Amino acid sequence: MGEGAKSGPTLNGATISAGGPAPPPVTPPRQRRGSCCGPCCILKHILGLLITLIIVVGIAALVIWLVLRPSKPKFYVDTVQFSNIINSTSSNIVLGMSIRNANKKIGIYYDALRVSAYYSGGGTVGVDALEEFYQGHKNTTTLRPLIISVGNVYLPRSTSMGVEDVELKLRSRVRFRVGKVKTNRFKLKVKCYVSVPLNEASASAFTRKKCDVELDH
Repeated sequence: MGEGAKSGPTLNGATISAGGPAPPPVTPPRQRRGSCCGPCCILKHILGLLITLIIVVGIAALVIWLVLRPSKPKFYVDTVQFSNIINSTSSNIVLGMSIRNANKKIGIYYDALRVSAYYSGGGTVGVDALEEFYQGHKNTTTLRPLIISVGNVYLPRSTSMGVEDVELKLRSRVRFRVGKVKTNRFKLKVKCYVSVPLNEASASAFTRKKCDVELDH
């Protein structure tokens, strides 16, 4: 070799001419931000999937609820009368009631149903109860006769008219059922204002009475 040829520094065993361009700097590979591994990552992904699943199920339930538009059950007093009115210490109010579920695809579960009677003058309160039951869709359920013991019959001004004004209150909790899916419980509040006949003439004039129904969370 001639004297003018000079060897330059070596890089990875390769000789670089002293007069040539400098090699580009070697940059170490960057680690991706946000990447993780181990139990913490697995737990994070599981929580993310659970939250997504809950949101999807909630939206689906809301859509079903809005599409089906469940309506409140309708309560009716079909018959009402005093029994054993002569013995004022053990008088009863006997109620015949029915419930209409007009929903086409929605059934209703009723928890134990409590029925109370109040005289218009603030007199004696009587109570009866029904065990829990299920009512199918497009169904009218006739309840067994409700016998409310009211003790002394309070006979104020309405006596001359042959009736006694009574306020009925029914309380329960209900769930709606669509297929196999059940909703949370709602508070059921029912009020009925009826004139209970005191004689045969007023009993024959009694007409079916529709009650006021409220549902609350």
